Amino acid sequence: MIKALQGLRLVFGLLLVLGLSGCVSTRSTTADTTVAGTGVGGQDVDGPSPEGSVASADTAVQAPNVDPWEPFNRKMFAFNDAVDTWVLVPLASAWDLFLPDPVQRGFSRFRENLASPIDFANNLLQGKGEAALVVMGRFVLNSTAGLGGVLDPASELGFPAKPEDLGQTLGVWGVPSGPYLVLPFWGPSSPRDLAGRIGDGFANIYPYVFEKEASYAFTAAGLINERAFLLDTVRNVKAASLDYYIALRSAYLERRSMQIKDSRPGPESRSVAPATDEDDLYFFEDEDEDDLYFFEEDEEETTDESE
Repeated sequence: MIKALQGLRLVFGLLLVLGLSGCVSTRSTTADTTVAGTGVGGQDVDGPSPEGSVASADTAVQAPNVDPWEPFNRKMFAFNDAVDTWVLVPLASAWDLFLPDPVQRGFSRFRENLASPIDFANNLLQGKGEAALVVMGRFVLNSTAGLGGVLDPASELGFPAKPEDLGQTLGVWGVPSGPYLVLPFWGPSSPRDLAGRIGDGFANIYPYVFEKEASYAFTAAGLINERAFLLDTVRNVKAASLDYYIALRSAYLERRSMQIKDSRPGPESRSVAPATDEDDLYFFEDEDEDDLYFFEEDEEETTDESE
């Protein structure tokens, strides 16, 4: 009972720290109320397009409002962006200056290894038994031969990470996402993902590994570390985006739609998601390289044009 209460208190404490990540990963796009290639629309941002939302070739495309709470969301977005600009970016810049890249990446892998119980549970809940076994095997191998997860011998042996979260699980079960929502300190979310993040917090092993104060410090250090990976990318995307709020909204909605459809069983699960070599875009729990994949194509096109 005491452990459960400590875990609950930790969840709400971490919201203030982990939520800062909500304003640091975007996709440069000119999309307004639709997300290209995902069929996103209405209140369920990862479901199929509502009937009649796509017109014939000789008529205009009508898209339902994906952001009915936009006035509130824009205020929260501006607040989060200010916190990121004046607090997180200076800390991440100093972190990046003094810590070499191998140390940063080793620390990131160590944190991801500690998240394995969450990945394992959600893979099982989605009926992905083989992936759950891979997660378990990765955790054992990386925790031993990988020095607690600092190294990743499992990937080198052909066993890639299988990250899943409760928000994805709820989506696979058919729970609607609800409207797009921006939370203070947290960033882009939805009612379903909010519930999922809180639920995943109870599977977090930090309280069982660290004391309370150490757990908060470890979480804050992890956030700063992941933000350091994205310093140049976010700066460039902000400069290139006509509307930074819309860019981040589009990236979040498309990523979650892709992940939910990719997690559903059946041969159509892969075909409905945008073709890509990466799996993730937004949350810092995922690999930083995955967070950047939407920008790689734009940067390559910019380079070609300059040449």
